[in-house]
Amino acid sequence: YKMMVEVKPAYVMVPPDEEWRQRVFTLVQSAWFEGTILLTICINVVLMAMAYHGASDAYIHVLELLNLVCACIFMLEMVLKFVGLGYKQYFSSRWNQFD
Repeated sequence: YKMMVEVKPAYVMVPPDEEWRQRVFTLVQSAWFEGTILLTICINVVLMAMAYHGASDAYIHVLELLNLVCACIFMLEMVLKFVGLGYKQYFSSRWNQFD
C-alpha cells in the first residue's frame, strides 16, 4: 500500500498551444471531470448488475438505453481527452490505453 501512495507519475501532461484546446485540457484534468467519469462508471456497473433472467422486455430496454447513455459519456470522455491532451499524451497514459 505504501508503495502505491508514494508512486508519482513518470510524466507531466503539457497543455496544448491553442487556447480552445487549453480549455478542454483544463476540463479533462479537473477533479470534477474525473469524479463525473468515476460516478458514471459506478452507475454503469450497477446497471449491468440489474439485468436478470426473466426480466420484462421493457425493463431490459430501459437498461440497454441507460447503458447506451453511459457508453456515449465514455465516448465523449475519450474525444475530449484526445482533443485536450493530443494523441501522444493521450496514449502515454496507461489508463487511457486500458480504456
